[in-house]
Amino acid sequence: MKYFYLLFISVILLTSCTEEKQTVLKNAECALELGSKNGLPFIERGVWRDSGENAFSHNGPITLDQWLPRELGELKDSSAARWQIKKQRGLQKAECSKIIGDLNVMWIVELFEDISFFRVSINMKNISTKNVEVKWFPAWAATWRLPNAQKKSLHTWRPLSYEPLKTELAPNTKHTLFSTLYSSDSHGVDSHVPFWQLTDGESAIFFSLGWSGGWQADFVEKENSTNFQVKLPPQETQLKLAPGESITGPYMYVSLHQGDDPVQNRKE
Repeated sequence: MKYFYLLFISVILLTSCTEEKQTVLKNAECALELGSKNGLPFIERGVWRDSGENAFSHNGPITLDQWLPRELGELKDSSAARWQIKKQRGLQKAECSKIIGDLNVMWIVELFEDISFFRVSINMKNISTKNVEVKWFPAWAATWRLPNAQKKSLHTWRPLSYEPLKTELAPNTKHTLFSTLYSSDSHGVDSHVPFWQLTDGESAIFFSLGWSGGWQADFVEKENSTNFQVKLPPQETQLKLAPGESITGPYMYVSLHQGDDPVQNRKE
């Protein structure tokens, strides 16, 4: 009887481990390890395949407020998020859905073949019988630690003139990049192009937002990591989903680079 009891416990533990098994998207250059925390999905880390070293790793809490307006409601199920992989021509795609209030919210990560390049996006579907107003729309949110966590800078450019801007990221500081509709043509508005770069002296991560309207990216620098939230703010969203209606937000493209030569990185 004792033997069967131990066997039963072993099976339960093995099943639990299997259920928490990490989901991985990978190509010849890099791998993306996908996980969940507090019922919410996230990218746990990006890894270089040749060395096994991190390109970035998640390093911080995950809260619903980072992802969605509070008015949309609570997470219905806080159990581990399940990623599903779908292979498509030219890329590997992972999706994870959660019910939040009256919405089915889907996190999407797509890794392209043969290069250290991926894109992320959010899809929302109204599963209720009434209209649902979405005050602002998320593109992506995360807290990432770069290999050299003590030496980071944020690079971007002004629209039209493409004047380069560089900000050293000191601990406990906040920085915002943004653009509003027609702000590029407005004098006195310090807007930015939807393209920026995080560097640490040893590596670089390029970000690009596939969106022609207004957007906002907030960065909060921690001691060893950078928290960022990219979204369409309220004045640019103005969204109301009818029953059964769904919408996918803008793609955020991410390109990983070893080394910190900006010219060489852009060539790659």
